Amino acid sequence: MPDFYPFTVLKTDMKVVLGKPAAISIILSAVEVYKKETYGILLGERNGQTIKVNQALSFQSANRDYEYVSMETARENRINYILRYLSGFKVVGDFHSHPDFPEKLSKHDTEELRKAGEGTVSVLILIKKTSAGKKWRYDAAGKRIAGVLAGRYFIGITASIYNYKKKKAERIPLICRHLKEMNQRIRLYSKLEKKLEKLEKEEMRAKRLKKMLVALKMKV
Repeated sequence: MPDFYPFTVLKTDMKVVLGKPAAISIILSAVEVYKKETYGILLGERNGQTIKVNQALSFQSANRDYEYVSMETARENRINYILRYLSGFKVVGDFHSHPDFPEKLSKHDTEELRKAGEGTVSVLILIKKTSAGKKWRYDAAGKRIAGVLAGRYFIGITASIYNYKKKKAERIPLICRHLKEMNQRIRLYSKLEKKLEKLEKEEMRAKRLKKMLVALKMKV
């Protein structure tokens, strides 16, 4: 990559639109390997200043650890080549998770984003355990979407591009139009879980009463 980049290409009004299949894939990928990092590529298309992410593909052969994740260049190139024959989408960036880590790109992440070229997006998933409930919503100040999954994991998702003029990675707005649906599902399953807990308690009481009655009959 050259050291000089045309600054007029990069604009501050860029945004990422995260589709439902892609959102589900990156969240499940992060949860699956927690407390290790996950890594994958984002497939989609660019339309003006909008980067639409339709699908996300995690690399199963990535070398995962508790503080980093890496992928052999040869394997990555081979997968990117095969994708031309399997999908009409293009690689628009990548994603990875930071388990229990600060919600920002590391120096290594930033350097990889710089090398990736103009307009490439890097999606970061912060994941950590929690017992508090929180609706999924878009935080305009932090330019992220965040929420609690299954009452166990806090998830924060941000998108960044590299600003070659300022020589640093910058967050851009990340939009997911399925947050309302996610919250509706959370409310639904929360109610079902409470009903199941109530039924289990009633069944336990019924079993205890049955045992007591059997014991009383044996005494008589």
